[in-house]
Amino acid sequence: MGELIVEAFNRVLDREFAEQSIVRDEIGRRGTYWAASEIWKLRRQVASLRRAAKERDEQ
Repeated sequence: MGELIVEAFNRVLDREFAEQSIVRDEIGRRGTYWAASEIWKLRRQVASLRRAAKERDEQ
């Protein structure tokens, strides 16, 4: 059973590393200013979603 857990964990890590590599390649193509802009947009979206969730939970 322990081997299955380790194998599943390793698959998750391999997938995450592959996704990170794709992101690094995209940043390499588009540049760090583009990446900073994307991060800023994502942070604003997350803040908006958190506010909406908080308002929904308070009702």
